[in-house]
Amino acid sequence: MVNEKILSKKEIAEFIEREINSNHDLEKAMIYLFARWQDEKEYEDFKEYEKIMAKEIEKVGVKFVKGSKRPFGVIFQIQNLNFLFYMTSKFKSWKHIK
Repeated sequence: MVNEKILSKKEIAEFIEREINSNHDLEKAMIYLFARWQDEKEYEDFKEYEKIMAKEIEKVGVKFVKGSKRPFGVIFQIQNLNFLFYMTSKFKSWKHIK
């Protein structure tokens, strides 16, 4: 798990780009969840989406924190720092959050 190593800010950014932002399996899962949420958000419990997000994000070796409805995405942790991997209908990205 990446949380077991001490990484510099540059190494964290490189890891996120390589293992999360460029991860086609994670992207595919998140696109599916995003599209489904857009159609079903008035009827479905977001906790069910968070269960899938947790499973997918933990595959890359980071700690799941919680899902985010707006922007749609997943909050994860590396070395006690929180990050958000998020998407809209036009793009995906990530950012450090408090």
